[in-house]
Amino acid sequence: MSEKNFVKLAHLVRFGNGQDWKRVEDPNGEFPVYGSGGEFGRATDFLHDGEAVLFGRKGTVDRPLYVNEKFWTVDTMYYAVPHKNRCIGKYLYYWATTIPFKTISTNTALPSVTAMDLSQLYVPLPPLQTQQRIADYLDRETAEIDAAVADLDRYVELLEKRRSMITSDALTGADSVKLAHLVRFRNGQDWKDVATPDGEFPVYGSGGEFGRASNFLHDGEAILFGRKGTVDRPIYVDEKFWTVDTMYYAVPNKDKCLGKYIFYWATTIPFETITTNTALPSVTSMDLSQLYVPLPPLESQQRIADYLDRETAETDSLIADSTKLRDLLLKRRSVLITEVVTGRKQV
Repeated sequence: MSEKNFVKLAHLVRFGNGQDWKRVEDPNGEFPVYGSGGEFGRATDFLHDGEAVLFGRKGTVDRPLYVNEKFWTVDTMYYAVPHKNRCIGKYLYYWATTIPFKTISTNTALPSVTAMDLSQLYVPLPPLQTQQRIADYLDRETAEIDAAVADLDRYVELLEKRRSMITSDALTGADSVKLAHLVRFRNGQDWKDVATPDGEFPVYGSGGEFGRASNFLHDGEAILFGRKGTVDRPIYVDEKFWTVDTMYYAVPNKDKCLGKYIFYWATTIPFETITTNTALPSVTSMDLSQLYVPLPPLESQQRIADYLDRETAETDSLIADSTKLRDLLLKRRSVLITEVVTGRKQV
């Protein structure tokens, strides 16, 4: 028998269900409340005191969390309390980050996973002493990676603020006109009937191009706005394109405005003031059309757009490089954990 046996998770932990936290919610509460994104509130009571690995039950199911304190967790989460005579909680957490969640979650718009599905997974289980050594090693190694990722996040945030300031400063000093008088809004459409990997035309969503289509909705300049979900990332396009039904596209009136100028203005919209305050933010074309755009003459719009093209290009390049490095670090983190937990890398 090898040093690492494989044991079902059911034999290593006790699963508990998170609960609705409305009755214990208090901004000044003593105990943290956890969701799939980490701590997000405080409570006057707790569900468990001590080590636990938290698993998403529905929605975000692929981000297990490690906690070791008195805590409450929401009703879309499970918490798994380790049997300390068999496994180390932190070791179990690192193993949990390697779970191929796509293979055990429902393939729906709102993915879900059951405690039964999780409990049937097999955990490579070396002796407790080895588990502790692995956990300590991964604590050290991932802490360095996490610190580097945090530094990159702060750097990108500063770059984005700089970009926003440059744009805002360039768009001042002109009389304002309602967006309704400058563009024609159209709705994106479901793209199932036109979807094809070899399609001639790009398909856009809130994150940019993500597919190809055999047909297009518009040919030429347009500014894309999210209708629901991610609503604060306008996109400029100037080609034949399709955009999905969670987006609007605004076609500029070329006698009054330049598409690229309207796009730069759109990046300065305080979207939080016009979106619904729900779990799935949304904005209407009517809300957008009532916003006022500072509108200098076309010649000045072109000069401003050209200036912002130059000034933001360098910033965008730095953001792209930093984001790529961040992704590489996170991939390295994931590979390292997998190699150590599975025994391919000895520590």
